[in-house]
Amino acid sequence: MINIAICDDSREDSEEIKRGIAEIWHEHVSIHTFASGKDLISDAQKREYHLIFLDIFLENETGIEIAEKLRADGFAEDIVLISTSKEFGPEAFEINALYYLVKPLNREKLREVKVRLDDKRRDQMTVRIRVNGREQDLRFSLISYIESAHNNLHIYLKNGSMVSIRGSLYDFEQSLDSRFLKLNRGIIVNMEAIEEMDNENCEVAGCKFPMSRSRRMECRQAYTDYLFNLTAGRDKR
Repeated sequence: MINIAICDDSREDSEEIKRGIAEIWHEHVSIHTFASGKDLISDAQKREYHLIFLDIFLENETGIEIAEKLRADGFAEDIVLISTSKEFGPEAFEINALYYLVKPLNREKLREVKVRLDDKRRDQMTVRIRVNGREQDLRFSLISYIESAHNNLHIYLKNGSMVSIRGSLYDFEQSLDSRFLKLNRGIIVNMEAIEEMDNENCEVAGCKFPMSRSRRMECRQAYTDYLFNLTAGRDKR
């Protein structure tokens, strides 16, 4: 469940944002509304919020002040600032806001918030690996492809370096998400890094890998779907 808070002393604006979120977020979301920063801060100390929509112009304090208090209390999740003016852009940067929206809001603006949030979370996803006896988190977005070599895995990164770990390709595959595609028994590629794919081969980081005959159609379809979804996501921005 995703917990979202809306803090706006305009009941009409608050309800409009709430309806938009409910319409756009396909995941199960729990939406809580507040008319004052004091009530929001109090609730945020008891409930875990993943995203807060915060109006800048409130009756007794500004949304910037509330955001600063939230950050001081350790709130590290995303904040979207809302205003009738564009003048608070620098302040939005200072509190590391995910987005700065100018009223009146519409569904496209709210949809862009979701796209940015999804992109941010996608970029931050990691897999835990053990290198030289020490565990560390490796971001999915840094991986180019993974190659199986006996009981070892060679993880090739987009910066040209390589990390070797012990393990099986099957077990490692269970820790990855849908951006990764298994071409054959020994190679998994990050579709973000694919340079070219034809009927039989897939090229990543200048290396051409054959797709197993039994998986060629599945691989091509998966990559086609990936490209389509990527283009559709950009078109929504």
